[in-house]
Amino acid sequence: MNETNYGRSDITSDKGGQYSSGFLFVLPVIFCMIFIGNVLLLVAIKSFRSRRVPDQLVGSLAVIDLLNDLGPVLISIVVFQIDHRGFQSGRISYELCHFYNWISSFLRLSASFVASLMAVDCFCATLQPIYYRTKVTSDKATKLILCVVLSGAFISALPAMGWGRVLAHRGICSFNFNGGFALCIATLGYVQLIMVLTCFIAVARKMSKYEKRFNGLRRGRTLTFLNGRLQAMEMQTANERRISHMDENGIQGGSNIKRTCNTTRGMSTLAEDDDSNKITEEKCEQNEIRRRESKTDPSVNRCSVNRNVKESRQFTKVLGSVVFLFYVSWMPIIFTITAELATGHHHEVLQSLSAQMSLLCSVFNPWVYCGLSRPYRASYICVLRRLGRVCGLSKASEHDIKTIADTGSRFRTSS
Repeated sequence: MNETNYGRSDITSDKGGQYSSGFLFVLPVIFCMIFIGNVLLLVAIKSFRSRRVPDQLVGSLAVIDLLNDLGPVLISIVVFQIDHRGFQSGRISYELCHFYNWISSFLRLSASFVASLMAVDCFCATLQPIYYRTKVTSDKATKLILCVVLSGAFISALPAMGWGRVLAHRGICSFNFNGGFALCIATLGYVQLIMVLTCFIAVARKMSKYEKRFNGLRRGRTLTFLNGRLQAMEMQTANERRISHMDENGIQGGSNIKRTCNTTRGMSTLAEDDDSNKITEEKCEQNEIRRRESKTDPSVNRCSVNRNVKESRQFTKVLGSVVFLFYVSWMPIIFTITAELATGHHHEVLQSLSAQMSLLCSVFNPWVYCGLSRPYRASYICVLRRLGRVCGLSKASEHDIKTIADTGSRFRTSS
């Protein structure tokens, strides 16, 4: 293996200065967005009364994104404030560039591992619910998260052992991926991309089947109710016609056939009693069947069916958004490594673009949960109202805050 070294790009200082001036404007904005979003997400998760495995995974990803914000992003801001040439200047030590590369790669790999665990967790919870509830616990999830984070730290330290080369291009440190290190990262990346996409497709298909089943139950419930009402109305109409017809015959007969009239009225009374008894028995049987169905399958209720359909759609939207952000953040890095393996050259522009796009997940991930997940949105509102009340910007009462907190804990789903 080649010895790890530190090289400099042949880009001129003017181009580096122009590039760094844009970074001086963009990086502080990115830093603030990542910091505010992930801090709010962590506070919202902490406000939950009971934190489950999905909450632990989301919280772990928020911690990693926050460390990425306080580590590589903040280091880049400080370095560019010291010198617009960044790491290319002689005022920045090479050891800092090595540390920057290690911590940025470590946090990227850890975030990708945790995002993959989130996809696997959704897959197991949806397709294997009994196994998930009996085998998957919070302690096991914590140990698994710790294992993948340590694995990311070890893999990121491989360039220090000679598996790679550290370069500074346009003031930004990056790896020159070659040999075994590039092959290892590319293999892990493609395996994660395939695994996450497979889990999402399986979960989306299962949610679609759930929606079809719930819609079928709702239609069956409506048709059963309408058929029972129509049968009862038809029997009642036939009974009324029979009675009115018998009454007309009795009036036209006159007083000389009172006995026949009395007999007819007696027969009509008996027929009316029989019909009413039949209607009562049928209604009792229908009520008994509905009661049994509601006991065996609580989703037959129309309100519960609508709620389950909405929750399944919401769950699919959240998972789809997370998978989309994962692909947008992780695919450019993998494609850059693949291009360097195929051509044997270091692509500085691709490295810079992939490093910038890797921050998209850290920026938008907290706001995805805020916008698409009802329990997280309720917790966000609760946190913001408390913050506004402390700062004197809001006059919300304690009753309103407790109501919002209870609503968030009540409607929190497995998504």
